[in-house]
Amino acid sequence: MVSLVCTENEEATFETAVRTATRRLQPYWVRTSPSYMTLNDPQGRTVLLYTESVLPLQEALNRYGADIAADGVYGNQTGNAIRRVNEARGARAWMTPDGELLYRLTRPTN
Repeated sequence: MVSLVCTENEEATFETAVRTATRRLQPYWVRTSPSYMTLNDPQGRTVLLYTESVLPLQEALNRYGADIAADGVYGNQTGNAIRRVNEARGARAWMTPDGELLYRLTRPTN
């Protein structure tokens, strides 16, 4: 994530890049519950995701143009929205999020 910040801002120091990445990924950290879910991508990847982070993820996907229900339930709509975002950014069409996708979803939309 630090390299993504440095790509966006070539003048960023390592310390400011770490702080920026940490601040932007904070919505996906567990806050009140250690509950998590195991997501299995049809292409074979398994991801652990905190249950509380599903709603902020859906809200971020909607800001990115996904138009899905922000209900806190990780279902087909959320997985397909992630797949479409990954395809649009030229990444592998996973239906599960990774750190780079989460970081990119925190970027301001124009």
